[in-house]
Amino acid sequence: MGEKDIAEKTLEAFNDVFADIVNGLLFEGREVLKEHSLIDAQPVAMYKSEGRIHEQERDIAKYWYKTSNERINVRIAFLGVENQTSYDRDMPLRVMGYDGASYRAELSQEDRYPVITLVLYFGSQHWGKNKCIYDAIDIPEELRPYVSDYKINLFEIAFLPEEAIHHFHSDFRIVVDYFIHSRTNPNYRPVDPEKFMHVDEVLKLMSVLTHDERFVDVLEYEGGRPENMCEVLDRVEARGRAQGLEEGRRMLDEVEARGRAQGLEEGRRMLDEVEARGRAQGLEEGRRMLDEVEARGRAQGLEEGRRESRRMLNQVEARGRQEGALNVLSGLVKDGVLTTEEAAKRANLSQAEFLEKTTDLM
Repeated sequence: MGEKDIAEKTLEAFNDVFADIVNGLLFEGREVLKEHSLIDAQPVAMYKSEGRIHEQERDIAKYWYKTSNERINVRIAFLGVENQTSYDRDMPLRVMGYDGASYRAELSQEDRYPVITLVLYFGSQHWGKNKCIYDAIDIPEELRPYVSDYKINLFEIAFLPEEAIHHFHSDFRIVVDYFIHSRTNPNYRPVDPEKFMHVDEVLKLMSVLTHDERFVDVLEYEGGRPENMCEVLDRVEARGRAQGLEEGRRMLDEVEARGRAQGLEEGRRMLDEVEARGRAQGLEEGRRMLDEVEARGRAQGLEEGRRESRRMLNQVEARGRQEGALNVLSGLVKDGVLTTEEAAKRANLSQAEFLEKTTDLM
């Protein structure tokens, strides 16, 4: 059994709601069926097929009693639709099966009563074609006069006229009001301050029919149970606003954190670039200084080389002059023009030094 069926049955099982649905849909809101005249009936019917016993279960089944002692022999059962937005093409066959099983059970009873099944459809699109046996089965034209048509009592809740809202006086009026108006206005906000009688059941039904968990979540909000639909939507809106603010703060924190991280990353990148530029500039400056030192060293070396060369040339020149003078003086001594003593004196040498330097010359 689906969650939607359970929620529908839970609300509709209340006699005040059940009676209100029947009075609202069948009797234009006149209180023909009173809640105290209803007694729960067994929704399960048995049937035999292919030698086996099978069960088929209605959503809700109740007996209608005119008074506590006198029975009016009317049983009304409700059968919901599984999917809110789509219709069941086999619904005429299913309802005929349910009703037939109920009538079959009456064969063993003395009193007989009519069986009425109401199909409540909560979809936002119109029900499809199949509303009777003739729609559900392809019947040859020549056989149609002999095939009993069986139509379903289908009520499209969202497509009821707006004035039909006032035909309901139980919590079901809140459901009808919401579906009629929200079909044409998704932003519809109820203005009816009527208090809930069965708050949990109404909100659970609204939750499964609209696929909106906020109708159930509001039961857990602070402040106790909401008293009407206006309060429900106010709480939902307030919670949404609070969640939006919280989400906004979270997003701002994330943005700030990303900005901080990006800023740090950018700062590190800039520092790395500055460091790289500084290192490159330092290397360049070092090379330039080395080049300057090298150039100065080369210039100083050249200057020093020139000075040393001049000194060495002067020495060579001096030795050359001395050797030339010694050659001349040694020749004069050899020729007997000068004595060894006179020649040494002219060379500014002692006689021993003169003889040592000119030994090979004489």
